[in-house]
Amino acid sequence: MTAPTRRGYGLRLAAYVAALFLVGGTAVAVLLRTKPAFQVVVFGTARADAGAVSAAEIRPAGWLGMRWGKMGSLLTGELLAGQPGTPYPGWTEAGLNVADSRTLGEARRLSGEQDWTGALAAYDRLLAANPANDVIAVERARVLSWSGDNAAAGAALAVVSTRRPSDEALRLEAARYYWWAAKAEEADSLTGEALALRPDDRAADSLRNVVRSSSSPSISTARRWLRQRNGPVENLQLARALAREKEYADALPHYRAAIARRASPDSVVLEYAGTALAADSPTVAASAFRTYLRDHPRDRETRIALARALSWAKDYDAALPVYADLLDGRDDAALRYELAEAQAWSGHETEAIASLRRIVSTDTANANAWRLLGDLSRWHGEWAGAQEGYRHAAALDPQMDGIWTALAEVGREREAARIAMLPPRVEEGRVEVESFGDTQGFRNTVARGVRTWQPAWGTVEVAVERQQVSGDVPNTWEGDASGYAISAHAERELRPGLTAGASAGASEYPDQGLVPTWGADVSIGRRDGVGLSVEYVRQPAFRRVSTMASLDAEGTSDLLRASGYRPLGRWSAWSQAEVERLHAKLGTTGRLGASLGLSRQVTKEVGVAFAATAIAARGDAPALPGGPALWWVPEYYVEPSVRVSYGRSLGRRWIVGGSAAPGLAFVRERQGALRRFPSSTFPTVDVGLNARYTYGRWSVGGAGSWNGAVGSGYRSAAIQLSGGYVVQVKR
Repeated sequence: MTAPTRRGYGLRLAAYVAALFLVGGTAVAVLLRTKPAFQVVVFGTARADAGAVSAAEIRPAGWLGMRWGKMGSLLTGELLAGQPGTPYPGWTEAGLNVADSRTLGEARRLSGEQDWTGALAAYDRLLAANPANDVIAVERARVLSWSGDNAAAGAALAVVSTRRPSDEALRLEAARYYWWAAKAEEADSLTGEALALRPDDRAADSLRNVVRSSSSPSISTARRWLRQRNGPVENLQLARALAREKEYADALPHYRAAIARRASPDSVVLEYAGTALAADSPTVAASAFRTYLRDHPRDRETRIALARALSWAKDYDAALPVYADLLDGRDDAALRYELAEAQAWSGHETEAIASLRRIVSTDTANANAWRLLGDLSRWHGEWAGAQEGYRHAAALDPQMDGIWTALAEVGREREAARIAMLPPRVEEGRVEVESFGDTQGFRNTVARGVRTWQPAWGTVEVAVERQQVSGDVPNTWEGDASGYAISAHAERELRPGLTAGASAGASEYPDQGLVPTWGADVSIGRRDGVGLSVEYVRQPAFRRVSTMASLDAEGTSDLLRASGYRPLGRWSAWSQAEVERLHAKLGTTGRLGASLGLSRQVTKEVGVAFAATAIAARGDAPALPGGPALWWVPEYYVEPSVRVSYGRSLGRRWIVGGSAAPGLAFVRERQGALRRFPSSTFPTVDVGLNARYTYGRWSVGGAGSWNGAVGSGYRSAAIQLSGGYVVQVKR
C-alpha cells in the first residue's frame, strides 16, 4: 500500500527547523544576559585512570547562580508575561504561596545579579515567614557561600541537616563550606557523619583526607581521628601534633606508621628524620635519610644531613666516607671542619689535624678550626701547636667561650709537662778524692767537698777543694805546692731543651796568689736526641797540661769547647772541638783539639765505639829559666781507637763496669821541646774499671784508669774515690 504524497511537506519541515533554532537561540541569549549558573553538588569527577579526584580546594569563582524554576518558565516569564520574577500568574514553588513565590523569584534574580545583600534580605523574609522550609534554608546557605561567608553557609546547612538525618549530600555540602572557611574540625565532623550514612562515598572520603591532611589539629583531636580510622593521614597528623608540642619521641612511631602506608613518602620521610633529630635519635634520623637517598642519591643537602646524623650517632666509620664523598671535587671549609670533628671524635687525631691545617691554610680567619687545632695539639702534648691554635682563635674571636682560659691552662700544662720530663731534682752532698800521676813525675791529689741545690729556677753547685801538686823531672827540676780553691756553678733551663749556665771561683797557691776562675756554658737538646753544647772555662793551666812548671809560672788556660751528639739509627755520632790559649808571663801557646766518634749499644751490657782524637799546637812552649818547658806542644798528635765497654748491675746495689780501648798513635814533636814519645808511631791503650755501691740515699764508688803508649812513652794513671748522700726534691 502506497502512502499518498503530501504537498508542501518540505516547506513545513524547513519552517519547523527554523522555529526550533529561533527558540533555542532566544533561550541561550536569555541565559547569557541573566548570568545563570547551575548548582555544583559534586566534589570530584571520575577518571578512568585515577578514580575520584578531590575538588575540595575549588572555590566559587565570583558567583554561582542557581536554577530558576523550570526551563519553560524562562520563556513564559519575563519575555511573555512581562512581569519580572514571575514566570506566570499564580506561579508557586517550594510549597510557598503566590506572594512568597514572587519573593523567592526576586531573591533568585538578585542572586543572579550578585546583589548578595538584597538576595539575603529576601531569603531572610522568606525564612521568617516559613522557618521550617528546608528548600529556602538551603538556597539561602548557598547564597551565603557565594557571597564569601562560607562559615555562615556551613552553619546554616548544619542546622538543616539536623532535621534531615539521612541526607548524606547535605552534610557533605556543609562540610565543604566549613572547610573553605578554615574550620577543619567542623568540616571533619560533618564529613564523618556523611561517611557514617554512606561509607563507600569516595567524594566524602576524599574530602576528609584533604581536611585532615591540611589541618593542624590538637593532640586530642588527632587522637580522636586516629581512633576513628587508623590511616596514614591520621597517623601523620597525630605525629605532627605531638611534634608541635615537642613530644618528639612519642611522635616517631606515628611517623613510621604514616610512612609505611604512603605511596610517595619523600617529604614525610624528611619530616620524620627532623623529628628524630629533635628527639635525640640520630640513628633513626640517619635511617630515614638513607631511605630518602635511595630515590634521590645525589641530593647534597640530604647527604650532608646524613653525615651529621651519623656523626651525632657516633657511627664515625659510616660518617667519614660520606663526608669524604661530599668533599671529593668540591671542597667546603665548613664541611671539612665537621669532618675534622668526626675524625677527632673517632680517634683519628692525626687525620683531624691534617684536615684542620688544610682549612686554616686557605681560611685563616676560621676561629673554630684554630680552636679545635689547639685542642687536638693539646691532647697530643704538642704545646707549641696548642698555643698557636688558641692564640689565633682568641685573636679572631675574643668572645669565644673559654678560649682565654684554655690559653692560660695550656701554658701551665706545658710547664708542668716540661718539669715532668726532667729528671728528679737532686740535692746532693758528696766527698771526692782524686789522685793523678804520670811517667814525667807529675802528681796531683785533690780532696773535694761538693754540695748541690735545686731551687725552682735551676741548679746550683758549690765545691771546695784542697790540692797537693808536685813535679819531679829527673836531673832537671822538681818542686811541690798545695793550695785551696772554691767554685760555684749555676744553670737554668731558659726554654724546653735550652739550658744556660755560669760559674765563678778562685784558687790560691803559694807564690802565685789568688787566681780568679770563671766560665759559661749553653746546651741545646731536642726530643729526637740531637744535642749541642758550647762551653768556655778560665782556670789554672796546670789542670790541663799536668806540669808543675806551669803552676810555678802562674800559667792560665782559656778553653772554648763545642760538642755535638746525634742518633743515627742504632748508632750514635758525637764530636768535639777545642780551642785553647795557654798563657804565662813567659809566653803564650795556642792548641787545637778535635775528636769524632760512633758508638752503639750492642747488648744491654756491652757497647762499642770507634773514635779518633787529634791535637795540634802552634808555636814553641815557653820554659822556666834553667828549667823545663811549661807544657807539651807537639806539632800534631792523632790517635784512632776502638773502645769496648761493659756495665752490669749486681743485685740491687752494685754497679760495676770497665772498658778497654786499643789504638794507634801518630805524633810529631818539636825539636828541643818537652818530649813524651820516643817514636812517631806506636800502639796505645786506655783501660778503666769502675764500681758503685748504693744503699738508700748513700753511695760510695771508685774508678781507676790507665792510658798511654804500649812500651816506652808517656803514660798516666788516675784513681778516684767518692761518697755521697742524695736527697730527691719535688719539683
